Order: sequence, then C-alpha cells, then structure tokens
Amino acid sequence: MRILFLLYIFFAACLNQVWAQEVYQAHTHVQLVSEQEAVLAGQTFWAGVDVHLDQGWHVYWKNPGDAGMSPKIKWVLPDGFKAGDIHWPYPVRLDSGPLTNFGYDDHVLLLVPVIVSDDQPSAAVNLRATVSWLTCREICIPGKAELNLPVSLIKGLSPIAFNQFKSSFDQARQDLPQELTAITSNAFLEDNLWHLNIDTALKTGGSVTFYPFRNDVIEHAQAQQTQINGKGYGMLLTKSHLFQGPLQVLEGIAVNPEGWNGDKK
Repeated sequence: MRILFLLYIFFAACLNQVWAQEVYQAHTHVQLVSEQEAVLAGQTFWAGVDVHLDQGWHVYWKNPGDAGMSPKIKWVLPDGFKAGDIHWPYPVRLDSGPLTNFGYDDHVLLLVPVIVSDDQPSAAVNLRATVSWLTCREICIPGKAELNLPVSLIKGLSPIAFNQFKSSFDQARQDLPQELTAITSNAFLEDNLWHLNIDTALKTGGSVTFYPFRNDVIEHAQAQQTQINGKGYGMLLTKSHLFQGPLQVLEGIAVNPEGWNGDKK
C-alpha cells in the first residue's frame, strides 16, 4: 500500500507540472481550470472558465438582458470525457443609460461538470475549449481564446488532491442558484404586469431581484416592485414589449442580497 501511494503522488505530480495557460484579450483574463490535481476514472469533476476583468468592464449572464452576448464554451475533449452545461453563478444588474443588462464585473468562475467514463486508463490528457465572450464598458469588444488544461487521469485510486483553485470553486458553488423546499412561487400575467408571488416561511427582508432565463418576458430596465406580505414577497414586473406568449412557466432566479435562509442567496 505504501508503494502504491508513493507512485500515485509521483505520477500526479509529474503530469501536473504544465499548468493551463492564461489568455488576456478584450480587457479580460481567461483561463481553463480545475480544482483537482488529478481526476479519477468514473468520476464527475468540476472544470471551469476563470474570468478576471479589467476595472469597469463586464461580461454577461445566460440572459444578457437588453444587449450583449453570453459567454460560450465549445469543448474538444478526449475519448471518455463529456462536459455538461454551464452552471451560472447569480448575476448583478448592470445599468447603462436606458439599458439594463445582467452579468458580472470584476470576476466570475463559470462552472462546468465533466464526466469521466470508468473504463479510462491512467494517462496524461488535455482538455481543450474555445471560449468566446463579449466584454463591455462604454463600448463592447468581442473576445475569443483557445484554452488548454492538462489533466492527470488516474484509475483505481481514491485520494483526491485539490489545488490553488479550490477556494474559487467553493465560492462559485456558493453563488449558484439553489432550489429551496421552503420556498414556493407562482406567477400570472394581468394586463402588462407579471404578478410574481414568492411564498416562504423563511425570514423576509432585503430587496429581491428577479432575473428571468428568457430575455423577452420582462422589461429589464423597469423598476421591479417588491412588497413583503404575510406569505413572503409579492413582485410586480413589467411585461416586455417583445413578449408574444403563451408562457407555461415563468423561469428565472430570485436573488435576495440578505439571503433566503441566513447565508445563501
């Protein structure tokens, strides 16, 4: 057992001497990262695109709002690897004149689960991705980068060693929207207003903001009226002039800066 353990450490260390490159383009530093020194056959692990922006610049959420373009990731993966969808941390409102957009300033880590089949042998592999995005301030600049992440693939061993990105992944996971069983919601459209009711037995406080998944259901720049009532929150959202209907479900996330259960938004 001792020999096996030492071989594992040596193998993982040798394969991770080459780090993923960082690209600076369009006022943005982007890098393909993982939180693990090595990944295991049969495991699902987290990878991500780490985005750091120059001061005053921003990128966009899955629904960019009134303008903009969401970041896109096109993967080129080894056999036996499969990438899932982007898991988006909750955004902030970005107001610019008459337009309101949804996105991120300063920094965001876009999380992606990657599945490794259990029949993969130990090897040094590379995860590759083409990432495209739009960075904006007073003007917008498109960015595109070919990114590479060397990964050590280990078969039949259970220890998982984390690297310096672990804390960034932990923070990004905390910022992911969550489904809380203590909260229920319903919505209906009357005239030009969406009536969104958020019922919760959790504490009420703070100013709730609703971010729709689609960009054609509400007027993003219009003020969202929120009122605390006996059941939780009642919100009035102006219907978008682009909305055609019908809509079975009004999908989105509701962000409470004070947290829904004391520590989570």
